[in-house]
Amino acid sequence: MKILQRGFRCSPEKHLWRSGLKLAIYQRMAAVTWVKSRQAYGVYHSSIQNLADYFGVLHQSAQRAVSELIDEGWLRYVEPKQTCKTSARRLRADNNGHKDLQIVTHEEWTKHYTTGRCFLPDSMPWDTERKDPLALALHRESKGNVRWHPNLLTSLRKTGKTDADIECAYREHVQAMTDEPRRARGWQSNAYKWVADFKNAHTAGTSHRWIQPASCTRVEPVSCTEGVPNTT
Repeated sequence: MKILQRGFRCSPEKHLWRSGLKLAIYQRMAAVTWVKSRQAYGVYHSSIQNLADYFGVLHQSAQRAVSELIDEGWLRYVEPKQTCKTSARRLRADNNGHKDLQIVTHEEWTKHYTTGRCFLPDSMPWDTERKDPLALALHRESKGNVRWHPNLLTSLRKTGKTDADIECAYREHVQAMTDEPRRARGWQSNAYKWVADFKNAHTAGTSHRWIQPASCTRVEPVSCTEGVPNTT
């Protein structure tokens, strides 16, 4: 899971970018408290001073940023588990000590702060359905110009080729273009023609056998936050 989702979907960065320190603290606490085995966020038990030292700022600056994150709903207090207290001294220590913190994801945050503050991206044909990974991959290969509707994906998969093969074949097709379409309409028409040609040439059961080019390898999107948990 990743903090930065693909595309321009609303995320904590949209709301916290004006304060670099608040955003940095939020993302750092998200990273250090993510529990992969449970796919959930744990509790931040460390001190504010550790955050101040990490970012090289004054304790007051880190404390102010954390307080604002709490006030704005991005962090919440987590009460410690109830244990038997037999000493007034221990009770006073617990009351005066710092409380543990936990981040609030963007999805949780929007349930209480939905006053038009979130960014709404342009709708895509797969937004109302299950996000088909092949549709997303081909949309990326077309430089965001082709809408890969379910009927196109069905035609491609009926050839018996894997999604990776289809993606690679379309990438080779785009790279081989001598004159790319100038507008999305041209890209869409070109995609329909390519799907028809691909289907005719590679339909399962025909004698034609498609050989994957040596240069046709699956390209994974590069993310600067690889391995960092998602907070939306």
